[in-house]
Amino acid sequence: MNIEAIKQDCIARRDWGTLFGWYGSHERLIPWREVHPLMTDAEYWENLGDVFTMIESSGPHQGEWIRYFESKRPGRELVMTAEEREELAAMPDELTLYRGYFRGGRRAGLSWSLNPKTAEEFAGRATDPRGRRAFFGLPVGQIPMVVTGRIAKRDAYAWFSRREESELVVNPRHIRGMRARRVG
Repeated sequence: MNIEAIKQDCIARRDWGTLFGWYGSHERLIPWREVHPLMTDAEYWENLGDVFTMIESSGPHQGEWIRYFESKRPGRELVMTAEEREELAAMPDELTLYRGYFRGGRRAGLSWSLNPKTAEEFAGRATDPRGRRAFFGLPVGQIPMVVTGRIAKRDAYAWFSRREESELVVNPRHIRGMRARRVG
């Protein structure tokens, strides 16, 4: 069975998770673009959360992700699991965010941490010539940075804690007082 036949079978069965699982991290937007119009509102939001948390980097398609998260479809809260919704509800109304990057990289992305140490780890990962640098395709010798900002909780798209790292997904235009510092 080839990928096109598998895709058509998954669409016929509305088995979105299996469909997205056939694609690599950076390819999952390919089937999403095609099938999200076929989804019910609940399927759209649940699968948007799953697809977003399965990708490694949203940066190359940040504008597209913003459009998906700002969809007018009802049921936006379903982008998060029940547990994630409870965790977000328990957070204060104003949040301090941290994001690791390298100087010259994407300072204002969609994914942010509430933990400065996590942001420092991501900044180090993005600049480590032995580790993830090759995966991210970044040049050697970049300077690791962490940017800090504030956001109203109501402006967050989602809180995801279903993977090893937790992230707050936000439109960077809502972040106030961004300041960057060098790590290390």
